[in-house]
Amino acid sequence: MTEKCPYPECNNRGLFKSSFALDQHITAMHSAAPLPISYGNISPASTQPTIPGPQADSASFPQYMECDYTDYDEEPDQSAQVPIEKNYQRTTFEQAIVGASERRVIKRSLCTTGKDLAVYALDHGLSTAEYAQIAKIVQQAFDEGHASTQHIMLQANTMGKMKQILNSDADPCATIPFEYYDLDLGQIEDFPYEHEATFREAVHSLTLGYRNIVDLCQHLFSHPAFSKEMILSARQWNRGGTRVYGDVDSGTWWEDLQNQLPDHYVVLSIILASDQTVVSGNFRHKAWPVYLTLGNIPASTREKLKNNARRVLAFLPCIDWNGPTATAPSWFVAAKHAVIHHCLKKILAYFKSEDGSVPAYELKGPEGLMYRCVPALACYMADLPEQRLLSIVRSGTSTYTCPRCLVPTCLFHAPYDWPGDGDNASSIQRTETYMKSIYEIAKSYQLQGEKQKMAKVLKDNSTHMVKNAFWDMPLFDIYKALSVDDLHQLGGIYKHLVQCIERMLLSQNGGSLVIKQINQRASFISPFPGLHAFKSGYMISFLKNPTFSELKSHMAIFLSCVHDLIPLQMAIAIRHFIDFFQQAVAKEHSERTLAEMDQSLLLFSRYNAIFEQWSPSNLQFPKLHALWKYSSDIRKYGVIGNYSTNHSERQHRTDAKKPAERVNYASEKFVEQLGSYIYYRDLLSDQYWEECTTLWMADKARIDNNTNLPSFTLESHSDNGLFLPLQQILLKDPTYKSLETLTRTYLDYCLGNNYPKQLKKYPRFSSKVRTSGKLSIVGKDIDGDIVYDTVRASPNFYGATRYDFVLLRKSSNTLLNGISNVGQVLLFYTIESINGDGVKKNEDLCLIRLYERSSLPHASGLQPIITPTDSISFEGLSVKPVSMIAHAIHVVPDFSTALNGVESEGPYEQYLINHDISPRLWSLGNTNLPMLEDDEGIWWNGMVEQQD
Repeated sequence: MTEKCPYPECNNRGLFKSSFALDQHITAMHSAAPLPISYGNISPASTQPTIPGPQADSASFPQYMECDYTDYDEEPDQSAQVPIEKNYQRTTFEQAIVGASERRVIKRSLCTTGKDLAVYALDHGLSTAEYAQIAKIVQQAFDEGHASTQHIMLQANTMGKMKQILNSDADPCATIPFEYYDLDLGQIEDFPYEHEATFREAVHSLTLGYRNIVDLCQHLFSHPAFSKEMILSARQWNRGGTRVYGDVDSGTWWEDLQNQLPDHYVVLSIILASDQTVVSGNFRHKAWPVYLTLGNIPASTREKLKNNARRVLAFLPCIDWNGPTATAPSWFVAAKHAVIHHCLKKILAYFKSEDGSVPAYELKGPEGLMYRCVPALACYMADLPEQRLLSIVRSGTSTYTCPRCLVPTCLFHAPYDWPGDGDNASSIQRTETYMKSIYEIAKSYQLQGEKQKMAKVLKDNSTHMVKNAFWDMPLFDIYKALSVDDLHQLGGIYKHLVQCIERMLLSQNGGSLVIKQINQRASFISPFPGLHAFKSGYMISFLKNPTFSELKSHMAIFLSCVHDLIPLQMAIAIRHFIDFFQQAVAKEHSERTLAEMDQSLLLFSRYNAIFEQWSPSNLQFPKLHALWKYSSDIRKYGVIGNYSTNHSERQHRTDAKKPAERVNYASEKFVEQLGSYIYYRDLLSDQYWEECTTLWMADKARIDNNTNLPSFTLESHSDNGLFLPLQQILLKDPTYKSLETLTRTYLDYCLGNNYPKQLKKYPRFSSKVRTSGKLSIVGKDIDGDIVYDTVRASPNFYGATRYDFVLLRKSSNTLLNGISNVGQVLLFYTIESINGDGVKKNEDLCLIRLYERSSLPHASGLQPIITPTDSISFEGLSVKPVSMIAHAIHVVPDFSTALNGVESEGPYEQYLINHDISPRLWSLGNTNLPMLEDDEGIWWNGMVEQQD
């Protein structure tokens, strides 16, 4: 049906396809005009209109009636013959325009505040999560006002007022403002002054914003949110009588330093991090924040962004070449080093000692007490380019490109203490004394005007003519403080290895088809919590800038997809690297686990020679060399999670990218605007810290006091949670045909009876069953932290079948030791059972297909499982209580054993337990690889003999 506009000024324009379209037109074009009623077969009337009641027919309306469209909420005319409901007048008019039976009335559900929030969200492009957070805050205010029956009034109705309140309420000793300094290149030591004009033209901004590092350390050290947990001295962690390494205070660095200090001195364990990052969508604008936190704050607290335990110490000037040439000249790198170290020297000047002695400060700390503190740089988190900048080491093809030691670049592929060919410099570490001596020799040549000798000394030691800002700082040895970087090193090496495999496959005939086959295999693998779905393709060439999380998901299923499509030596090398990765990122270490980690690294180094011909750098790159520093760093500073650059990458979102959204990029005050945002954000966080801390402590107490763990809850009930006759359940799937027999067998076992030969003597249960599709498990790990797990058994989970594999318990506390401890859950169901005393109770059970482990080696290192041969009568099926399920595991097909030759469909002769999916499952795995003889592989020169 089509409609015309009833207003004369439109001249009955258009034929609207629906009444809704007509309503939109009237609302937009005639909202303030009187409503003419001249529609249909309504006849004229000469008498005054009589407004009908709610039950009246719309045909009783006169031909013309005038009303102000905007006054429909006013009180009705008291002279009307029939009482009128509020808003009835407008409703009746709207019905009369197009007919009561056809007219669609717009339903408005948002209140005024809801509408304002919606407008704000749409205008400012808020995400779903951001809008939900704002709506939650407003709703809490509504609820608070309703409960208190008091008017709630905002004290700050503008941003300016809010800042005034924060400044007035804050503790003067707790406000750490930023200082801003425009660099004077003429005052920078070792700067190439002959290029000053060119440098200024190429670099847009030279503004440094920084805070007083002493005040910031004291602020964190005395913050009431951390006072109850503040670590004041080193301590040895022990588990079962064995020393373990966890947080920074458990490492040897803190212990050794503490032993050198007088009693009652507190080591202020300073952890710094810096990383230049892009803050605009067009990649043109960058920020370079420096973050500071204290190792005295436990890792469980400082690693959470919401606790704000890691603060912005400074914003360094971003120095990138924007000159007339495409590439920067050779002098620009040294100039950048000089400028950055000048900035660092200014930031660290508050800790500088005039006589070179170790300074001690009286600082206010936990509980408001005063402590004698000695500041020391525990570790500095940075990626490789920034580590080289901090240690003033050259990159590229220089002789020694490691920022921490003097191992030649040509030996980066080899084990750390492997002699190899040529001179071995692995025992020489970069130290302040050594690097100072190089600088002083080069400086003397420079003063004597012998530039060639100066250049040779610098080149031979792969450094620049720049004085390091950390040399004048006691206990701030940058060469010892630089730490390993799991984000860029482990992720970068894995990506490099997969790219080598892809190059190898593409060099072969039909290589593109093999890569297509690998992509298809990845799409066939069943989902698992935390596993990324590679919809655009699985191989690295199909991934655009993969994140560390995506690379971990990629690694989790890589060997199950390629083990039979690549050379065995490549598969073994990848296996040992994944083992090393899982061991390195563990949350706790002992000397035994560190020895196992080093052994995995040694095996990886032995087998990775096959990648050399496919690696552009012949595997001679610093990330590979850095793997040999992991065990020593863990001993010194605890697990690598304490100094992972993942933390600074996450910090960028709140302390760089988010502030940048509120500033003017073109302004010369860019750094000042960033600092202002951070300053007031920190004031707000410090002023209202109590609520977050209280909630966190309450949640921790709830977990500690919960003694009913593990708990098992069946959810997602079928048929609206109704108990249905068992026969009706059996008809749903042929697999359930033996369900009754297996259930009665289980009940007989539980009641302690012997298995009777006659079926009719089996114990019986209620004839009704309730089925479920999901089991939720809540338990605790070895450290007492709460762990959530989900197991699904559903024939229709988002349009696909989902039957998870699980690991079974022998009892409530131990894992089942035997050949049939792995199973696939086919059905969750609840029955009403009767025990030996005739008492009825509900039992939560599962129908499960058991598998047995195979002891045969596999090229992937994953453990194969097959259907047991002694359970043919029931096709390997069994009934178990859900309390015997330990947790879900990830099982993938062994694609090379597809029985019908179609990998996408199966069935398969065997499956693989994928313990690479998570550290928790990896710890339960058992690597069993085939043997590779020496004459069957490609080896580094001298490597095989050394291994033997």
